[in-house]
Amino acid sequence: MAVTSDPAGRGPAVPSDGFHRRLYQVAQRSLSDDTGQTPGMRRVEALSGTSVGSSALWMGQTHVAPATKSANHHHGKSETGIYVAAGHPEFVFLDGDEETRLVTGAGDYVYVPPWVPHREENPDPDNEAVVILARTTQQAIVVNLPDLRWVGPVAVATVDPESAVPLIACQLSAGARHERGEQWSTLLGDAVTRDRGEDGAVRISFLAQPDVAARVAELALREQQCCPFFHFSVDVSEGALTLSVSAPPEAGALVEELFGTP
Repeated sequence: MAVTSDPAGRGPAVPSDGFHRRLYQVAQRSLSDDTGQTPGMRRVEALSGTSVGSSALWMGQTHVAPATKSANHHHGKSETGIYVAAGHPEFVFLDGDEETRLVTGAGDYVYVPPWVPHREENPDPDNEAVVILARTTQQAIVVNLPDLRWVGPVAVATVDPESAVPLIACQLSAGARHERGEQWSTLLGDAVTRDRGEDGAVRISFLAQPDVAARVAELALREQQCCPFFHFSVDVSEGALTLSVSAPPEAGALVEELFGTP
């Protein structure tokens, strides 16, 4: 099986026949800090939808300098597994109204449930604290907070618990959003027609070819994973493949930004 590969280790290698998958290696030199950040620490990304095409996994590292503490934050709907690689980081959260501290050392593991506000502190005056992270989303969701109080699902929630309506928020980092926009621009360059249906949805037609159908389906799936307020549907008839895109009125500007104005 022939594949194309990225020598730098950034970006998925694509099988030439389209029916096989391969393993990916991301070298230490290829770790990227183009991911969500929190003051007082530095995150680097290794495995993600951007780097290897993962759909439900993100892995990376966090570095906290000596005698430093991070800002308070949570990771939205992501579950987070932490392995302490070096140093003695302390993880701080509220248990009821009481501030609680987990004091850790190299070789320890920590589990952070979704939505739980916390911060990481490194009281060591001389040595950096380094942890390995794994999250259950393909992008690193980071929501920085003024304090540790629990406020429930907020900005990046899939569903607003009060209204059961998808919230208008994207979970991608700035760099990943730019790359996603370039991917849509490339795909839309192959469009035959573009109009707006009576229901307000943007309808984009392509030639009904297998490779085009695969690209449309994959990109629509990736978009809905990070922006669940979008609704996509695909129809194939009379030699044409039509992608319909709709969203709540509040997301109209985002629809036009990605898909243009018919």
